[in-house]
Amino acid sequence: MQEGEAPEGAGHAGVSVAAPPAPSARRYTRALACAGLLLALVACAVALFGSSTSPQGWAAATRLTARVSALFFLAAFSASPLAQLWRGPATVWLLRERRGFGLGFCAAHLVHLGAITGLSMNGEAPGPVALLGGGLAYLWMLAMAFTSTDRAVQRIGVRRWRALHGAGMYYLWGIFTLSYLGRVMREQVPFEHALLFTLLLYVLLLRIYQRVYRAR
Repeated sequence: MQEGEAPEGAGHAGVSVAAPPAPSARRYTRALACAGLLLALVACAVALFGSSTSPQGWAAATRLTARVSALFFLAAFSASPLAQLWRGPATVWLLRERRGFGLGFCAAHLVHLGAITGLSMNGEAPGPVALLGGGLAYLWMLAMAFTSTDRAVQRIGVRRWRALHGAGMYYLWGIFTLSYLGRVMREQVPFEHALLFTLLLYVLLLRIYQRVYRAR
């Protein structure tokens, strides 16, 4: 889950600000993965125990867990342009720990899938388009998570690995953006939905500018 990054010695990783981090430099991969899982579980529990009915609880759980996973996704998706355009201790740390944020996103989004399942069992099943698009997103996410190791990069090759993770990150970005676009088109838009939608667009613009900046 660290699109564009390859292990040390595997070649240029697509980020000109620094060499790819050595495995020993990533200190918080497991901690960030566990943080994504725990935060999503807490959000799910708060939603369920704070609602008067089961359907309302599961609906709230899907919203809260989606926000948690979106924040971890944004951290992983923005790491490369932020480190290149605004180099500093914080952005370098974010780039170094991008794998952990990606795995944290995966863990949180699996909890989100559990919330969707709970909502479906209470009479609000997603439509066929959502099932198809969301199902492909989960398959892609899991493929990226299972190949988020230096050994996996060596086995499948840096070029194929970058293609898998690069395309997957943009596809997941599209799923998140379309989901929040539907929410911001409503008359009364919750602040957090508008904020996440704005951040998703901003990060995409950063990545476009990063490509233009590198091409100079």
